[in-house]
Amino acid sequence: MDYILHEFKNNLPVTCEELSSNDKELKKFNSSMDKVLKGKSADVYGFIDLLSKDMLPYINSLKQKATKKKPFSFERLTFVMLPLFSYFETRVGNQGEPERINKAIN
Repeated sequence: MDYILHEFKNNLPVTCEELSSNDKELKKFNSSMDKVLKGKSADVYGFIDLLSKDMLPYINSLKQKATKKKPFSFERLTFVMLPLFSYFETRVGNQGEPERINKAIN
C-alpha cells in the first residue's frame, strides 16, 4: 500500500501541470501526502479523503491514457484505487470498520 501511494505522490505532479506550476498547491499536496504516508503504514482513509476533497480538480484534469511526458493517467488512477478497495474489503469484519469505510467512500 505504501509503495502505491508513494508512486502516486511522485507521479501526479509530473503529469498534472496545474499542480506542478503552482508552488503553493504543490507544497500543500506534498504536505498532505506526507501526512497520509506518515507512520507504520499509509492512512488509506486519509488518502481517500484527500482525493475526494483537495485533489478533485487535478484528478479531473487527468488524461484517459498515459503518455511518455505524462506518466499518470485516469486509467492508472484506477490501478491505485483497486488495492485500496481490496484493503477495505479485508477490514470489513473488524468492529466499526464498515461505518468508517462508508464514510470514506461516500
